[in-house]
Amino acid sequence: RAFYINYAGEIIDHIVSALLMHPVQITSEGSTDEFYKEFAKDVSFGGGKVLSIHQLVRQQVLTALLCKRAWTLVDFPPISEAFGEDLTAADQEKLGALDAYAIPLDPDMVLDWESTADGALIWAKTCVDKVERSFDSVSGVVRSEYTIYRPQDWARYVITWDPTKGEPQPTEEVVLIDQGSHSFGKVPLLQLE
Repeated sequence: RAFYINYAGEIIDHIVSALLMHPVQITSEGSTDEFYKEFAKDVSFGGGKVLSIHQLVRQQVLTALLCKRAWTLVDFPPISEAFGEDLTAADQEKLGALDAYAIPLDPDMVLDWESTADGALIWAKTCVDKVERSFDSVSGVVRSEYTIYRPQDWARYVITWDPTKGEPQPTEEVVLIDQGSHSFGKVPLLQLE
């Protein structure tokens, strides 16, 4: 007789439980912006599933132990073009555009990256594939969105292709659909290995 006992799963669960026995907290000396108290309670993008900083860290540690690497995107909500580009910092704060959020990325979504000798990212490329469909049909067409993140800016490209005809060919057009700058001063992806 042979029995399979999942020791690896038990060991990983034990490590995660031991590391995060006490809730993750954000502390500071002196007074701090009210945003950080709210951020600790919910790091998710507005309207998304509530995710505390403790839950995010727990999820990312578990992902890193299982997949060797976990990625977290830190970003600001997009500002609608309807508001124009001349918003002051006070206007942005009022709209909630300065309230950063953090979301875990599936390790398979981060396709490529380059980093310096000390581990700081120079750039990173992510991809999200979506099958175009409606409530009554599935076209089977795949829309691949590639986002390139750099220390000062980002750009998003898209290619649409039919998987029944094979992978996209190098001659197919990849279209720039959006781009912008950010104020982080570094690539807004955090890597946990």
